[in-house]
Amino acid sequence: MIRAMMRALLKPISAAAVMALCIASNSDAARATFAAENLSCDIAQPQGDDVLATCTGPAGGRPGSISIIYLGSAPNFVREVRLKWSGEDQPFQTIAVSARPLIDLETVGVLYRDMNFDGHNDLAVMRSANGNDAGYDFFLFDDESGQFTANQALNDHSWPDFDTQRKVVRTYEEPPQGGRIVNEYVWQNNGALILNLRIEWSANDAETCKQTRFSDDNDAGRIINQQPCG
Repeated sequence: MIRAMMRALLKPISAAAVMALCIASNSDAARATFAAENLSCDIAQPQGDDVLATCTGPAGGRPGSISIIYLGSAPNFVREVRLKWSGEDQPFQTIAVSARPLIDLETVGVLYRDMNFDGHNDLAVMRSANGNDAGYDFFLFDDESGQFTANQALNDHSWPDFDTQRKVVRTYEEPPQGGRIVNEYVWQNNGALILNLRIEWSANDAETCKQTRFSDDNDAGRIINQQPCG
């Protein structure tokens, strides 16, 4: 189920999403490249506490490349993520986490792309591959400090989709009563993520839907328009 969700996440943003899909070999480590963004991963098989995976790709927003290093215990407990720019001997940041992402000789649960559309790539670490906690922990890059900082607004959504052309963050819901809901959020200058559009499909008729547009200014949450789709 989780792998299917990962494929579904990639499908609408396949030209821009960065998820390392690493293809197995018979050796103790494997390397593969997700061609859409040229992110490649070395996957190790440690016996104890060690490097689990190292993913490298274009820095995004600055020259050179970045290495994203998962450290923890086999098979997939990640306790910290080390980040290192190319040409530098030491990591510029270490992020403490407690995650059990997909990390084996087939897949590595990591995203590295511009998630708030400011021209700098951001980071997401898969929180878990199982149960209700499946999803990502998100860290947005702050150009002033040169550091990645946790972003609770994105953490509240398990599988957001980032539309770089329209600069919206899209999420999907399947209500218990049936039907489907697509939400579109926009970033504010103060870093807030505001609901701007909701499209709801009827549980009884898949062709019937309504769209609700919300204010995205200081009166966030106020409905400014509601009408049938079409």
